[in-house]
Amino acid sequence: MSLQITSSAASDLNIRGDGKAIIRGNEGVNIMGRTVEFKMGGGIELRAENSIVLNGSVMFNTSRIPHSAGDVYFDEGMERYKLCMCADGTLFRVQVKYPNMGCQTSDNPCGKAL
Repeated sequence: MSLQITSSAASDLNIRGDGKAIIRGNEGVNIMGRTVEFKMGGGIELRAENSIVLNGSVMFNTSRIPHSAGDVYFDEGMERYKLCMCADGTLFRVQVKYPNMGCQTSDNPCGKAL
């Protein structure tokens, strides 16, 4: 059984929740539109067993994402990750194990080391 939720061609489709909105599909979830916009007052979590693929232009406002400057002491006891992206737009993370570490790893979803 397949369920499809759409708006008319002349109007927007809005999904609102006061606390939490969960979109789940046993055989996948596809969200398509001329413009797809997510706004939230808290955090957003995208979770997948395999990969999350974002096609088109993807923009992040990095002013609110925590980051560290190169001159800050690297604490090996703290677990840190770098957000990386394949040429096809697939996002993945790499654990940062030493200073100035890039996305070059043989264990990534891009098919080969970046």
